[in-house]
Amino acid sequence: MKRQLSVGAIALVLVLATLHLGGVRITLASEGDKSTVTSTFAVEGMTCGGCEAAIEIKLRKIDGVGSAEASHEKGSAVVRYDPTKVTPDQIVSEIEELGYKAKLVETQSRDRR
Repeated sequence: MKRQLSVGAIALVLVLATLHLGGVRITLASEGDKSTVTSTFAVEGMTCGGCEAAIEIKLRKIDGVGSAEASHEKGSAVVRYDPTKVTPDQIVSEIEELGYKAKLVETQSRDRR
């Protein structure tokens, strides 16, 4: 039993360290959250899942971004964010810092979280 507990504890520490080092944010939603918008961005230059992951990780680090999903097959990124904290221009800039070309295509209605 002690061995199982210590192996489990080590695994938990490794997972938490990986999440921390990878810059992954875990955000818990509450009823008092502000409105968010969902925007679609055209992204040129993605060729693989690694490209998708790089964009998603970078965007999720931005304060105000709730989620980011990139697709190299579609050539797009869909981002849900708080428009009082981040703008579409900032999102485009972050994507372009990675070497891709990006532009806002569409902003969908506000979501109430």
